[in-house]
Amino acid sequence: MRPYADMHCDTISKIAYIPGNGGLFENKGHIDLKSLNKGGCAVQFFACFIDAEVHREHSENELWDRCWQSVNGLIDVYEREIEINENFIRKVQCAADIDNNMKYEKISAVLAIEEGGIINEDMERLWALYKRGVRLITLTWNYENCIGFPNSTNAECMRRGLKPFGVEIIEEMQRLGMIVDVSHLSDGGFWDVASASEKRGIPFAVSHSCARALKNHPRNLTDSMLRVVGQTGSVVGVNFCDQFLNDTGYSDIDSIVRHIIYMVNTAGSESVGFGTDFDGIDSRLEIDKADKMPLLIDALGKAGLSAAVIDKICYQNVLRVIREVIK
Repeated sequence: MRPYADMHCDTISKIAYIPGNGGLFENKGHIDLKSLNKGGCAVQFFACFIDAEVHREHSENELWDRCWQSVNGLIDVYEREIEINENFIRKVQCAADIDNNMKYEKISAVLAIEEGGIINEDMERLWALYKRGVRLITLTWNYENCIGFPNSTNAECMRRGLKPFGVEIIEEMQRLGMIVDVSHLSDGGFWDVASASEKRGIPFAVSHSCARALKNHPRNLTDSMLRVVGQTGSVVGVNFCDQFLNDTGYSDIDSIVRHIIYMVNTAGSESVGFGTDFDGIDSRLEIDKADKMPLLIDALGKAGLSAAVIDKICYQNVLRVIREVIK
């Protein structure tokens, strides 16, 4: 069975907020340790997702303060679940941890944040997140924040780039060794991050997005974006949500394979991976649990991709970016 890496799931939120859903070892969602082991997962990024709209009735500062408290609560849940299940999964603080975990047949857990607005122009919050083990931050979700602007169907919003504090955050994340994730970011923000990446020679991630040429959704990447992902040695993870794949309302293996092949042909075979968005999507899914990932991997072979390219897509590309960024 081929190992694989998945750059995005929202499982921690489902464990924290849904009574009776279960814990990390076994639950009613898309991802638990039983299914990850059965599916061959080697590396799973766990996003702590924050929806600022929940606190929109508060002032701007109070809103982000409440979001900051919420994300720390989610990190507490993550740490508790990893500790309870340490016989199966271990945290990743640096790239060497993954090699050690694979040696001892443990799943590697990478902690991520999905909503950089929680930093609220306070660099000490970024440092605190790093100390707590966060190694990837999705800069925006679907709202404007102190870093920049989200993806949008509004052309003016999509052209807007990083704010001045956003530029500072990118630089500090790259200095610390944290992966900058541009999924959900505006097109203008994407190009600002790409420019910073190219200038410093540090790759970034598009953790859970697809190809805009195949499905015209603002969360997907244009061909020019995909080419820059390849040119900068960065990586994009295909999202399993039907809205980013097709117009059928059903996330099927053929559609996922179609996007992967297109992205490989456009960005290059060294810049494509998986970003399932498991437990963050409510699509009808052909792959509705992590233990079905081998079906997708088999389909990539049947579609004509070589074993070497499939290995890159499954885990090597993501591991390379981790090794280059998370020292």
